[in-house]
Amino acid sequence: MWNGIFRRVPALGFWRDSGGQDLIEYAMATGMVALAAVATMPQLNGAISNILTKIGSLIIDSAV
Repeated sequence: MWNGIFRRVPALGFWRDSGGQDLIEYAMATGMVALAAVATMPQLNGAISNILTKIGSLIIDSAV
């Protein structure tokens, strides 16, 4: 039943696609480690914030 619905509505197929899932999971895990480091080592707060800001700007620039 569900296969027929997913074939008829292409937008629903997006939710079944698992391509790129590993990359998102690794990015989330990296973000959690960075947050834990910031929480436990306040002296690294500025350095990590600068790195994450640069990464964010690179992602935004590459998306445009």
